[in-house]
Amino acid sequence: MTALILYWVYSIYWYDMVFQAGIFLYTSILFWHLLQKTSRDSQFRMEQLVYEKMSMEDRMTGLKNRKAFEKYIKEIQEGKIRLENALFLFIEITGLKQINDVYGMKTGDESVIQTARCIQKAADSDQRHKIESFRNGGTEFAVIVMDPQIQPQELECLLENEVKKETENRYYISLQFGYGYLKNEDGTRNTVSDWKRQADHMLQRTKGAIYDDV
Repeated sequence: MTALILYWVYSIYWYDMVFQAGIFLYTSILFWHLLQKTSRDSQFRMEQLVYEKMSMEDRMTGLKNRKAFEKYIKEIQEGKIRLENALFLFIEITGLKQINDVYGMKTGDESVIQTARCIQKAADSDQRHKIESFRNGGTEFAVIVMDPQIQPQELECLLENEVKKETENRYYISLQFGYGYLKNEDGTRNTVSDWKRQADHMLQRTKGAIYDDV
């Protein structure tokens, strides 16, 4: 604006220089504001990603939490995650109260963390499958094995051995399992709800049998 006034009122010969300087300054200011906005937007997106990740993570164990589990199950249900077949395991620590009573709450928490670590180790050591692990809260965990080539009993044995190595026989962590397949032996597919229910019912039967023995 100043350059235009100088040109029309005074017809100063160096108008072009002043005009170009003004354009350069204006462009520089716009570019600076754009950089600032881009930086703020990037920071905001980064913070959102961090918050999203934190909201999906169990703070005690570092495994994905129930919210992440429900999201994953929903994506399978909606077909966003396509699976030919999958093995679903519910895993529960039993006897945690006894560990707390005998060794203290700190050891009880440690046993939950160690179990989670063993589940993750077992998942990481298996190069044949993609395995997702979750802590659903309390003493309950969930594991989903995509297109399984491993029998549930093999996985149970692997986890129990990992737990024994982890605790070094200082105390006994008892794990109970319930499992179900997305695809039945006859080739038909369960609904996701039936798939989960199958694993949960088996877990409850296993726990019931143990309590009956006691």
